[in-house]
Amino acid sequence: MKEKEIEIASLLNRVEELKALFVIGQRVLPYLEDIFLFIRDTTPLINDINHSIKENIKKMPNASKQLSKITEATETATNEIMDTVDGLMYKSTIISNNLKLIRETGENSVVATNEDFQRAIDNSDEVLKSIKNDAQNIMMALQVQDITSQQIAAVNNFRWCCYYNI
Repeated sequence: MKEKEIEIASLLNRVEELKALFVIGQRVLPYLEDIFLFIRDTTPLINDINHSIKENIKKMPNASKQLSKITEATETATNEIMDTVDGLMYKSTIISNNLKLIRETGENSVVATNEDFQRAIDNSDEVLKSIKNDAQNIMMALQVQDITSQQIAAVNNFRWCCYYNI
């Protein structure tokens, strides 16, 4: 009889455990339903996002080629401009040296007393300084092209990383 009492007690204990499990299930069920509804509602959105990503990935190689062409074109143009500005700087140095020579030679001559001659030399000096300043400003501004090329290369690298990891 004691065995039956132990079995009944064990059985009642297990019934209580099942009852507790059902109570937990009743409490968890609304949350699970919410999760399932959320998954159901977001699945089309996730599918749309995946489709959009796949379409954009297909366009990436073409965008990369276009960015490379843009970089090459701006680099070529920048180099040509910088070469021209270097030529201007060289020529302005020659003019500067010539003006210095004229000034030194003319100090002891009759021409040196001519105000128009002196004014022309002074004006030439001012214009020459302005040309040098403008040329230096152009050279500094063209360095932006190098920075832009680096930024495009970084974006291109990031794009390739995304392309191969997705």
